Amino acid sequence: MVIWDTLCFHSTLCCGDNAVFFGNYQILFQTADIGLLFANIVPEVCLFVILHRKSARLVQELILIKVRQVETVMNNTEFKKIVQEITSKYGFMYCKKNYYYNSDKIIVVINLQKSNFDNSYYINYGFYVKDIHNDLQYPKNNECDITGRFLNETNKGIYQLDTMNAEELVVSLEKNILNSTTVSSIT
Repeated sequence: MVIWDTLCFHSTLCCGDNAVFFGNYQILFQTADIGLLFANIVPEVCLFVILHRKSARLVQELILIKVRQVETVMNNTEFKKIVQEITSKYGFMYCKKNYYYNSDKIIVVINLQKSNFDNSYYINYGFYVKDIHNDLQYPKNNECDITGRFLNETNKGIYQLDTMNAEELVVSLEKNILNSTTVSSIT
C-alpha cells in the first residue's frame, strides 16, 4: 500500500549535483527553480540527484513536497516469523525444523529451504501416508510419499525476499496451505 503525505518545509539546497539520502522515503520536489529531479530507487534507501538551473548559488525557498513511503525488503527473520504465524493459524506445529499437520491418515510436512545463491527461500511440502508407514511421527520431507514445492504468483517456486513484501507472502502462503490441508482432509 502506498501512503502519500503532503509536507511543507523551508530548505537550503546547494546548486549543482546533490545526492540526498532519505532512508525509506522518496521525495518529489515541486518548484519552478528546480530544473530536474532524478530518482534511482536502491533497496532500502532512495537516492536523489537534484540538478538546479543556476550554478554556484544556494537556493533557499519554500518547497512543497510529496513523500511516498517505499516498502522495505524482507529479511530472513521477518520471513520466518510470517511463515510461523500463518502455519500456526492453520494448525501446523513446528518441530525439528519442519512444520507438521496431523490428520487421521496423513501427515503434511512443510519445510523451508534457503537458497545458496541469493536472498530467497523455497517452501517444500510433503504428504506422509500413515497407513503405509506407521513408524515415523515426524517425517522429513524426503521421507514423504508425495512431495512438492509451494508456488507464488511472481517467481514460480522461489520466494525472493528482496522483491517480495509481507502482504504477498501471506497471500501466497495461505493459498498454498489451504490447498495442502484440503488434500489431507479429503483422503
